[in-house]
Amino acid sequence: MRRVRRGRPVPPAARCPRSGLYGTVGFDLWQIGGSHAQRDVVDWTLTEAAVRAGQRDVALSLAYERLATRPRSAPNRRFLRHARAIED
Repeated sequence: MRRVRRGRPVPPAARCPRSGLYGTVGFDLWQIGGSHAQRDVVDWTLTEAAVRAGQRDVALSLAYERLATRPRSAPNRRFLRHARAIED
């Protein structure tokens, strides 16, 4: 029986967001497949993980990236507020 490859394995950083290893998860996310909403959940998880890990630069970058696509989004503005609150 031929095995069909349906998607790519989820990178370790996405499986363990507290690891602080963000790598290219965001850039390669489209290769995993799924709906826009499912990929959005992964983006939210990475952004929240960066905030919780205290990685200000990563959190700000992800928050600004989200705001660029949806500037009126309340969750995106909340991510930005929390990212800015992280001390340098």
